[in-house]
Amino acid sequence: MFNTFTLGGSGLFNLSYTTEEQALSNFKNLLLTTKGERYMQPNFGTSIRNLIFENNTRQLQEFLETQLNEDVAYWLPYISINGLDVIRRPDNHS
Repeated sequence: MFNTFTLGGSGLFNLSYTTEEQALSNFKNLLLTTKGERYMQPNFGTSIRNLIFENNTRQLQEFLETQLNEDVAYWLPYISINGLDVIRRPDNHS
C-alpha cells in the first residue's frame, strides 16, 4: 500500500524551491545541531546549547561571535555573515 503523504505531492517535510530557502534551511540545521550529535561528522554543528547557562559576560559574547563565524565559514562557505549581533541584557537575565 502506498503512503498518502508521498502520492499527494506534499511530503512530511517542506521542500526548498530556491537556493536562498535551502541556504536558510542549512543554516538553521547548523545552529540547531550540537557538535558531536551528528553520526560520522562529530564536528558538525555549534556549541550554542552548551553555553545556555553560562554567565552572561563580554567573553561569552565574543566567544559566541567567533565560534559562530568559524562554524558557518567552515560548514557553509556559501553563506557570508555581514553582521552578527549578540545582544546582552544582564539586568533582565537574558
